[in-house]
Amino acid sequence: METILRSAAVGILVLALALAVGSDLGTRTIPNGCVAAVALCAAPTVTYADDLACAAARSLAGAAAVLALLLAARGLSRKLHGSVGIGAGDVKLLSALGLWAGPVGGLAIVGASCVIALIGRAAAQRSREAASFAALRRGTPMPMAPAIAAAAALTFAFGLWGI
Repeated sequence: METILRSAAVGILVLALALAVGSDLGTRTIPNGCVAAVALCAAPTVTYADDLACAAARSLAGAAAVLALLLAARGLSRKLHGSVGIGAGDVKLLSALGLWAGPVGGLAIVGASCVIALIGRAAAQRSREAASFAALRRGTPMPMAPAIAAAAALTFAFGLWGI
């Protein structure tokens, strides 16, 4: 039963991330339902851990560490640039992934998603066709969900998930 629940949770995680990516690319928003699905599906991985209290604490610490970092970054960006710099949906999605990955993995997802997004934006801007897209003009929001999903997959592949 444990394996079935974990497999279902991972399947829902992948589906929710895919829907978040599609929505972010199309409308520059990440639906709260996708974030809720990512967050709620972390429960089976915690519930069936050998030490429930430790796994739950690590899971909550992951979400808290990511949330604290991103809220501090938003505040600093607002102070320095007059804008928050990262969307609320991105903050919520990254924090929900922190439930899955724990503090180390959650912070690794944040860092990797920033690097992946910067590389993707730079590559797109170098392309003549992509440079004309309104989404790549300076000051316009950039969809982060694709980079977040890729970073989550990479951190999982490298064994950085803590639960």
